[in-house]
Amino acid sequence: MTGKINDRRGLITNKPQLSTKFHPLIDYVVPHRYHVEMAMNLRLSEAQTEALRKAAQQEGISMQEAALAAIDAYTSRRQARLMDAINRIVTEDAELLRRLAQ
Repeated sequence: MTGKINDRRGLITNKPQLSTKFHPLIDYVVPHRYHVEMAMNLRLSEAQTEALRKAAQQEGISMQEAALAAIDAYTSRRQARLMDAINRIVTEDAELLRRLAQ
C-alpha cells in the first residue's frame, strides 16, 4: 500500500506505508529505511578486523560479505545444534518421556 506522505522537508512523496503494531504515526516518525532492513555498526578489535580483512581477501569478497556469511553460518549451526540437543534428550530420556506422557 502506498500513499502520499509529507516528509520532513515539506515535500510530497510516494512512500510505501508499512503497518505497525504500535501506532499509525510510527511509519511517518520512524524513517522508512528502518522498516525494511537493519543497519548496524559492528565494532571489531584490530585483530578481528585484520582477520576479517584477510579472510575476505582470500575469498575474493568484501569484508561485509564475509561478515554476513559468518553470521549466516553461525545462525544455521545454532538451529542444527538445537535439533541435535532435542534428539539427544528424546533418545537418552525416552523412558522418562514415555512415563510423563501417560
